[in-house]
Amino acid sequence: MSVFYNKKNKNQLLELSTIYLKYRNCYNNGFQRYSYYKNLIKHITGLYLANHVRHVFNSLINQGLIDVEKKQGKIYYRFNPYQRKDNIENEDYIIVEFD
Repeated sequence: MSVFYNKKNKNQLLELSTIYLKYRNCYNNGFQRYSYYKNLIKHITGLYLANHVRHVFNSLINQGLIDVEKKQGKIYYRFNPYQRKDNIENEDYIIVEFD
């Protein structure tokens, strides 16, 4: 059965997507391309039309649940419902000292 994105089920689809992304701990996956989230949203909601999936994704961005970062001309996204600002993955090296 196909699901369509409309005003009646918009909030339900957004809530379902948010709960599932929190359950999967997608924050720990760091910054990912749009295709990663597109496939997850398709799986979660049952939406198959690209513009419906994009509406859900854009709504998550507008709610501040997804961070956007541009690296080397490509756009990456991170699911961040906790509003954390740690940038561990952006560090080029880690210093380990032995006493």
